[in-house]
Order: sequence, then structure tokens, then C-alpha cells
Amino acid sequence: MKILFLLLLISTNALSQDFFNNKTPVTVPKLQDFAAGRTLAGYPVPSVEFQWKVLGVKKDSSTGGGFGVDVEIGEVILADIRDKKLRAALIVRGNLEQSRMSDWTNDPCKRDDFLWKQSTGGKFSNLNCVFINHRVSFFKAPTGIYQQILADLRDINLDIPPTVITVEFTRFASGGRYLIYRYEINPEFFGFARDNETVWGASNWHKSRVQSDPAKVAFIGGLSRWASDIQSKMDDAFSKRSDAFNNIKSLESYLGIQENQKPSQSLSMEAKLEQLKSLRDKNLITIDQYNQQVGSVLSGK
Repeated sequence: MKILFLLLLISTNALSQDFFNNKTPVTVPKLQDFAAGRTLAGYPVPSVEFQWKVLGVKKDSSTGGGFGVDVEIGEVILADIRDKKLRAALIVRGNLEQSRMSDWTNDPCKRDDFLWKQSTGGKFSNLNCVFINHRVSFFKAPTGIYQQILADLRDINLDIPPTVITVEFTRFASGGRYLIYRYEINPEFFGFARDNETVWGASNWHKSRVQSDPAKVAFIGGLSRWASDIQSKMDDAFSKRSDAFNNIKSLESYLGIQENQKPSQSLSMEAKLEQLKSLRDKNLITIDQYNQQVGSVLSGK
């Protein structure tokens, strides 16, 4: 009897750590602090160095290729809020079950206008993609559960930025296997001026404009190194290893800044030059752009 009770207790605790119980979203109090170790259908939710609050949990369905079978998808929405400012948001989406579906049909890394992207593995049946891009009019006209989330955030007077930098990780496999982590990074939290532009192509964070700004180039370079390290752990996360992201350092360390300082204010000349060299070594900027930006850094601009 004692053994049965212990097994039941362990099983109950395991379920309570997941945001879904038998494919049903677990009710979460408004703006609840995130408890390290919680999962979405067994997939780990990255928590190292983030101070997440849980904004919402929901379930929907998506159709991929193969038999056209719907796959139930769970979603958790989180935010890292500090001093009433958004540092980052995170949306985690994962399949709640495996189906008879063969492959997903979309290719998230196919666009050429991203700030940065990297894809490993094959398409659809074994996809591992990450990209960095900017988003304008962020959270301006939410729908569904996001309307209530916006109301909750307004209740605590959260300053929501109009422009964010999206870092999205996608891992697909056959049988409806599906895992996405989408980070929304607030550049204002890291010292950059607010960009109120509502036209995506006219934003100062657009690929065509970022390359002329050494501070933004360095920022994206730091994010790309952070993203590359996380991508290298996506197979572990896809295998539902709880410690998949435990060795990922803080955003600030990848950005080359000290804790509690703003990167646009505190990036040293050496750090900027190192980041520019890294971008050039990876052929992410041309030699002319590299020389121009090195000159700007050395002149203190």
C-alpha cells in the first residue's frame, strides 16, 4: 500500500510539473512566477537566467502534410518583466501527441530577408532552424487569449515596446513531432532607442539599415551566438531532456556587457571589434561593411 501511494504521489507531482494534464491545459493563476523544471508535454521550458512569469496556457491544432491529420499543439506564453519593463517574452509550442501525419510542410528558414538564420538537418522530416528578425507593431492588436494577456499586462502598467527582435527555433520530425521556442527580445531594455515605425521595411531594425549601425550589428552578432548555442541543444530538448539548456549563459554575456549595464552604453571597443570580426568570419557582412564599421568603432561613433 505504501509503495502504491508513493508511486501515485510521484505520478501526481510529475503531472503537476507539466502545463498539460492529459492534453488539457493546466489552469495557471494570473502572472504566476515560473517554477523551474516545468514542461510542456515533456518538452523543457528554458528557464536558466530568465525571470519568467506565466501569462497564459492554451491548446489548438495544426495540420501538416501526409494524411492531413490534425495534431494537437500546446502553447505556453511567458514574459521576463523587470522594473515594469519587458526584457523578453517566450512562446513555447509543442505537439501534445504523435499522429499518423508524415511531415510538416512549411520551411521557416527559407526567407532571405532575416537579420540572421541558420538551418541544420533536412527539410520538414528532420528540420532544425533558427532565425533572427525584427517585428513591428508588437502586441498592438492581439486576438484570442492574447487579448486577456494584454489586459493583464496593462493592469501592472507594463511598458510594451512597439518593436522587438524575434529569435525563433523550430524543430520538426515526422509523426507530428513539433517544437518551437519563439523569443521576443526587447532592444529598449538593452539600451537602444524606441523605434515606433509601423512599416516593417522602413524600421531602423530592417536588415538594410542595421548593417550601417555598429551597435545594432554587435547586438545581432551577440544574439546570433546565443541562438547558435541554443540551437545546438535543440535535439536534447526534442528528446525531452530536462537539462537541455542548463549550460546556456545569460544574454548579457553573449552581448559582451556587464550585468545591470546597457549594451549600447557599455560595450567596450574591444568587444565591438571582436563581434564585427566574428560576423565577417562567418560572411554575414561584406568586407566593405566590415571596414566601414571598424572605422566607426575606432573613431568612437
